Amino acid sequence: MMRRLLALPLLLIVAGGCQALLGTFQRRPAREQLVPIPFPFPPAHRRVEVNGVWLRAINLAMDDFLPPGKEAKTPADACLFVRENYDVVVVEPDDGPAAEGLDAGTGESDAGDPPSPAPLKHLLYVIVLLRADACQQGDSPLMDAGATYAIDTEQWRIVGWSL
Repeated sequence: MMRRLLALPLLLIVAGGCQALLGTFQRRPAREQLVPIPFPFPPAHRRVEVNGVWLRAINLAMDDFLPPGKEAKTPADACLFVRENYDVVVVEPDDGPAAEGLDAGTGESDAGDPPSPAPLKHLLYVIVLLRADACQQGDSPLMDAGATYAIDTEQWRIVGWSL
């Protein structure tokens, strides 16, 4: 009986510590309504739909490309470390008959080779591209900043990348 009484405060302390630890990693953005916002929303200028699988793949790639909390050491870094300065393209390969003879990593024919280990139906390519107008270095924009990731959407891991 005494052990149970001692275990309860310990459990509460551990649970509180876990909650505090998780809170540092899962912060919610601040919510402020400074002006009245019309709901339902007005006619859209542009609409983009991103399904949950694509969103998770984009987050996985962006967390690898620009880890949260990365600190800038140079003026160029100050621009390059801002996620809003990048555009993202998601490519979902066609897993139909035309794609069966293609290597998942290169898109080249692999006739006669054993099949690729990662089936195309569980693969998304996430391409991270620096916007041309985002970062200037002197009189010329920074170019060639970005990466391409191959994301396995079944096991949620990066299976290939190219800088």
